[in-house]
Amino acid sequence: MDKIYDEYYYKIYNWAVKKTHHKEDAEDLTNSIFLAIFEYFNKNIKIEKIENLIWKIAYNLWCTKAKTYIKEKNNTSLDEKYELGYEKEILDKIIYKEIINNLDNIGLTAKRDFSNLGFNRDI
Repeated sequence: MDKIYDEYYYKIYNWAVKKTHHKEDAEDLTNSIFLAIFEYFNKNIKIEKIENLIWKIAYNLWCTKAKTYIKEKNNTSLDEKYELGYEKEILDKIIYKEIINNLDNIGLTAKRDFSNLGFNRDI
């Protein structure tokens, strides 16, 4: 077990840094990966290629953590907007402005002045 840890720790850690772009998150991910690997070994299941198992566990854990992070980030940002006092009407205006800007960018509308909606085009 120690041999596997010694051989793969820095490989997995460097991979995790590239995936997370953050050292603390990479450390957490690396620790989670090794915990999962050790739990798998404790099941006494025959393993044909240890390296394949390690990278499969690493990839699956990274995908799970990425999905969780995105879900939490989206929920937090929406909660923060409502806590800061944004109203539904303002969010509707922002969505409308983004739609119009996208249509403007592909040339389907004339450039519009959003000052009558209470904010400028650069928001």
